[in-house]
Amino acid sequence: MSLIQYICFCVLAFITAINSAEICVKINSCSCRNSSGVLDLSPLASSDSEPTFKDVEGSLKSYYYSWNPCTPFTEDPTNCVNVSACKTNMNEYYSLGTPDSATFVTDETKGLMLQYSSTGIFKRHLEVILVCDPSTNSSLSVKGETHAASLHHEMTLRSKYCCFQPDDTSTTESSTPFTDSSSELPSGSTGTASDSTMPFSGSTNPDTGSTNPDTGSTYPNTGSTNPNTGSTNPNTGSTNPNTGSTMTITTPESSAPTMLPLSRFIVIIIMVLLKFAF
Repeated sequence: MSLIQYICFCVLAFITAINSAEICVKINSCSCRNSSGVLDLSPLASSDSEPTFKDVEGSLKSYYYSWNPCTPFTEDPTNCVNVSACKTNMNEYYSLGTPDSATFVTDETKGLMLQYSSTGIFKRHLEVILVCDPSTNSSLSVKGETHAASLHHEMTLRSKYCCFQPDDTSTTESSTPFTDSSSELPSGSTGTASDSTMPFSGSTNPDTGSTNPDTGSTYPNTGSTNPNTGSTNPNTGSTNPNTGSTMTITTPESSAPTMLPLSRFIVIIIMVLLKFAF
């Protein structure tokens, strides 16, 4: 294998590793979203003042750890007040972070993690590794300090709530029938209530230029004339002779072409180099 080929394959492997570690955008302190859907730990949050996971012994067997997703708890009135996680040897208590400090981080080795950090002179950190297990409601294993006297701590949560679910929270704009009940008849004219209002009910798609039977007005894209008011409404603007007001309809500009992602550009360059290398 030539040097060029070796470099190309190394770069491709690097790009693959980056793409596999997709960022999960934080929604709140216990949920995030990416292209796979939404991960939500809120079903595991305690509904009372006690943490869901309380005094779980660490692997070093010198400290006990408590953790509650989403909502804060207080285990000690001095050092563990309104925290997300706390560690104790039953004599001393140490905060491992608050809900405000929660961040979602994707690690190439450990996968998706929920990280916390405390404040103060000795800033302690907690990593909760999130493992998707559809067959388990929740199981927390605590490693505790990554090594003796370390400020870094680690837990692993296996749960079905660590699995991404389809994101069904996307909303679409709902159209509400509009009735212009405030429109008035020209001075000196008479008519029924239907002459002074212009509901969209019963009209066809304005884009096709069809006629609204309720008002007799026509709405083509290039402009329309309402026989009841005599106003002309082209897309560039319209003037109502009864009021003298001008209405301008702004059409959104087409978005600029999306730039080619850097990783895809690099892949193209590598493919060209490989073509000449072989």
